[in-house]
Amino acid sequence: MTSMPSPVLGQDAWPADREDIRSQAQEGGHGQEQAPGTDSPKQPPSDPYYSEMDIEKLGRARPEAFSNAWSEVAFCFSIVMSQVLAEYFISGFNVIIPTLVEEFDIPDAMAVWPASAFSLVIASVLLFFGRLGDMIGGFPVYVGGMAWLCVWSLIAGFSKNRLMLIFCRALQGLGPAAYLPTSLMLLANVYRPGPRKNLVFSIYGTCAVIGILRSAHAANGWKTPYIYVCFILGFLFLGAALYVEGWVADHPLLPFDLFKVPHMTPLVIMLLFFYGSFGVFLLYGTLYMVHIMGASPMQVVAWCIPMVVGGFIFPLAVGIFLHLVSGTVLLAFSTLAWIGSGLLFALMPVGASYWAFAFPAMICATMGIDVTFNITNIFITTKQPSDRQGLAGALINSVLHLSIAFFLGFADLAQVETDYLGRRKSYQVVFWYQVGCSVVAFAIMVLLVRVSRAKSELTMDERRQLEMEQRSSG
Repeated sequence: MTSMPSPVLGQDAWPADREDIRSQAQEGGHGQEQAPGTDSPKQPPSDPYYSEMDIEKLGRARPEAFSNAWSEVAFCFSIVMSQVLAEYFISGFNVIIPTLVEEFDIPDAMAVWPASAFSLVIASVLLFFGRLGDMIGGFPVYVGGMAWLCVWSLIAGFSKNRLMLIFCRALQGLGPAAYLPTSLMLLANVYRPGPRKNLVFSIYGTCAVIGILRSAHAANGWKTPYIYVCFILGFLFLGAALYVEGWVADHPLLPFDLFKVPHMTPLVIMLLFFYGSFGVFLLYGTLYMVHIMGASPMQVVAWCIPMVVGGFIFPLAVGIFLHLVSGTVLLAFSTLAWIGSGLLFALMPVGASYWAFAFPAMICATMGIDVTFNITNIFITTKQPSDRQGLAGALINSVLHLSIAFFLGFADLAQVETDYLGRRKSYQVVFWYQVGCSVVAFAIMVLLVRVSRAKSELTMDERRQLEMEQRSSG
């Protein structure tokens, strides 16, 4: 069976190059040679007669960087487990906070800092390490981040007082801040667009960071003075950062032309609302089950099992079907699930059954986060060249962490301001707030975001090279 050449790629051909690439695809490589000392593959000689069949084979073949299946499994295992480790240090740490509060005599006003210091540092320097990965290569930054986390985790285990503990937790955060964006960078540079990349990214998504970023509790709501101070300072610093990044810095941490990719800007805004609503669901869903439904800690763990199971099923389903079904269609289903998760808790009557309300809400929540996270990760990394994969990884993780922290702050204010209604009703006000955020994100997705099928195609580097050769020959 022969395949016709892609009309996009021109009519002239270099037969030798084409046959070499086809043979590499049949042997399991994708035709990209790894550049010594870097994460960016050398581009093969471009071939305008590159057929659709060739591209499809390359999108399914094992990357040439791996000599066998075991080396590929080991690589993917390392990247995936780095996400598990980050999740453990973010949300798993919350389990031992009551013990630490008692052991170190931590006052209530400071009880949040051992948990939040770690996440705050991660969110603050993700863009820096993503840019650093693009400059010097993802591998040294990734390994350095893992080593740094190991050292400061060991030191934190010998903490003698609360200040030492908080200090160590803050320095721990530099480790994941380094390896989270570069882990995505390594995956994106090794796997070219196609079904194989979709599946690997979906496995990565099953262990993605979803830890709640805890924030300080404003006991008096809007009457708390530091609320206004923090808002004013925050907007001033944000404005200054935008000015420096856009008009002063020669090499900004977040180049504005990153958002010139079609649909990128509305996609990021959509993700801010989606991830924010998910953070609200995680925290207040747990509080509702404990304080209103009377669940014990172990019972809450059992009730959240559907999210764990769905966290494996839905990402893998995305990996299998994303090259066959439009990403916009899959996002539409996930956005409806986002809305449903909050709506079920907002409408839950007194004495409601777990199976009638909480269980389907858990299914909706995991469908929303897992489908959205994987589709957008694949879209963002595929639309960037190899020299910006670290930046793409930093953007993904920054949006996730910052949106949860930001929207949880407003959720806390909503709960405090309506506390006079009683705990159950004030919690349900928060869930209506979550529904509102999800509806805004849904509207943005329907009106402004379009994500096509993630099929086998040329990488951005190959497209660049082809355009340059076409301009020079024309």
